[in-house]
Amino acid sequence: MVNFTCPACNKDCIPLKDKYAMGYWMARRCAGCNSLIANHAILLGVLTFAYLWNLLFFIGLAQFNQSWHYFGYMLAIWLVLDLINIKYVPLMIIHRQ
Repeated sequence: MVNFTCPACNKDCIPLKDKYAMGYWMARRCAGCNSLIANHAILLGVLTFAYLWNLLFFIGLAQFNQSWHYFGYMLAIWLVLDLINIKYVPLMIIHRQ
């Protein structure tokens, strides 16, 4: 299973499930050092805007053009944004233990 490095203790102890949850403005505790960890807030704000734009733009296109294939485009871009969120958004320490 894929683990991510904790910025407080530098151990690979943050599971993929927790890293994915942190992409939706949640904080988690590191299993190794019990520090409170979250995704970088500024980059997460930019990605949240991209998620919202993706949702509103393609729903608007689907409604305006009365075609369902835009939902497929929306899903594909949503998955790409999720991959960017998991792979490239760094973690930060909220409270060190």
